[in-house]
Amino acid sequence: MKRVRAERFKRMDRALELVKKAGKPVSIDYVAYHLGVSWHTARTYLFELVAQGKLKAIMTTRGYVFVPGDER
Repeated sequence: MKRVRAERFKRMDRALELVKKAGKPVSIDYVAYHLGVSWHTARTYLFELVAQGKLKAIMTTRGYVFVPGDER
């Protein structure tokens, strides 16, 4: 169980780095593709990072995009 949790936090850190390095707003699809996880998993990671204040979610006419937030 601890290994699964550690892997999840590692992937969330990678998702955060992907968004920061992209230099532009990124979609859930972009993160899912680059992490090699499902769309639903990527969405969970991204919104968890939004809840922590590490990312900002912007609603567009085509869905959410994510940009780096102000780190707490």
